[in-house]
Amino acid sequence: PGVRFTVIVNGTKKPEGKDWAGVNGANYAIGDAPLAGYLVEGHNYGVLCGHDGLTVPDLDDLGALKKLGILARIPDTFRALSGRGGWHVYFDCPELDHQIGLYHPTLKDEDGEPLHLGEIQSKGQQVVGPGSIHPNGNRYELVNDAPIMKISKADLLKIFEGLIITGVDDPAEEP
Repeated sequence: PGVRFTVIVNGTKKPEGKDWAGVNGANYAIGDAPLAGYLVEGHNYGVLCGHDGLTVPDLDDLGALKKLGILARIPDTFRALSGRGGWHVYFDCPELDHQIGLYHPTLKDEDGEPLHLGEIQSKGQQVVGPGSIHPNGNRYELVNDAPIMKISKADLLKIFEGLIITGVDDPAEEP
């Protein structure tokens, strides 16, 4: 009930408005008229993470995550297909209050850094909502309309065990 949304102009993934993630910022409840107006005009919308415990793993590389056995660990919960073919997996996890990067345990990218597989989005982050259009033209699609599962932080982190680089407090400083 406390989930908040932000508006995103089509062709982008960036939220519009001042302090869009803030308590008094440019974000809206599901029934707010400004949000409805944007949606009627055909614009995209973002789902704010961290509000009312909403936490969304944004999984980019499903092939690698499947090979690592991670996808098999994900329980039945609300899930959307992203515009680039990844998953947004929705959980109710009020204990988590920061973004966590997910990295392949052995593979490296072209710069020699651990291969980035996605993030667990939480407070101060957003994911583009189902029905929106990605800048590449693909639609974000609802693929599992299950209730959003309540999960503890410990159980959520156990799903992604082995993919989290420890000792980095600021996600912006992660490799």
